[in-house]
Amino acid sequence: MDRALIVYAIPKCGTHFLSQIVALLLNPECNIYDKDKLYQEVRHVPKKEFLTDGFVAPRYFSTHPNYLGYERVASYPHTKLFVVRHPLDKSISSFFYRIYNRAEGQRRRRMSNNLNAAIYDYCTKTIDKFSNQLLVHIEQSSVIPNSHLFDYSAFIEDKPFHIERIAEIMGLPCDQEQIAWISARTDFDRCADYEDQHDSFRVGAVQNGAFFRRGANNDFETYLDADQIAALTTRIPSRLKTFYNI
Repeated sequence: MDRALIVYAIPKCGTHFLSQIVALLLNPECNIYDKDKLYQEVRHVPKKEFLTDGFVAPRYFSTHPNYLGYERVASYPHTKLFVVRHPLDKSISSFFYRIYNRAEGQRRRRMSNNLNAAIYDYCTKTIDKFSNQLLVHIEQSSVIPNSHLFDYSAFIEDKPFHIERIAEIMGLPCDQEQIAWISARTDFDRCADYEDQHDSFRVGAVQNGAFFRRGANNDFETYLDADQIAALTTRIPSRLKTFYNI
């Protein structure tokens, strides 16, 4: 299977961001701001599809380890792009997507009035689970053949370098002008602006708020104070601290 590829990411670590880049490398005309158009190039495959008898994997698709387990993904001939993210940034992103954006009425107002406390409470409940998920993902990327590990945080810091790396992995020609164009097209503000205007990116069974949040690297420093960050950091496994130079 020539150049078949899986974007294999922990949730809220850049699944759709990398999928957009892959889609533009495959088809520069793809409207990556529209979920249905993006999925025509790089499908996002949920767990229920993998459980269907006779399921045939698309040549280009994205998914998560909780949908497609490591043993199963290792059996596919596809190139695998593993994706992780700083555990605290993953926690912040998950809070907004799974908790804040899905809250309504009085519950939403309570969180808005004391956002720091709501976020810290969520992080204290999830940091152990998220850290372990990320650590396992990093370890599996080193043992599953034909795998390449990407860190979302590092990717955002130097998009051109990592876009070129993906193009090389895919065996596709891509000059510096194309790389700069793809980098600009995948700007999160640009994605969010399009979504605001067209309501074009509903993902999942429940999504009350925008999918493209205008976040940034080290977003946890915006929403948590120094003491909270220090307390959470003590619970991050040492191997993950080493990976992120924490």
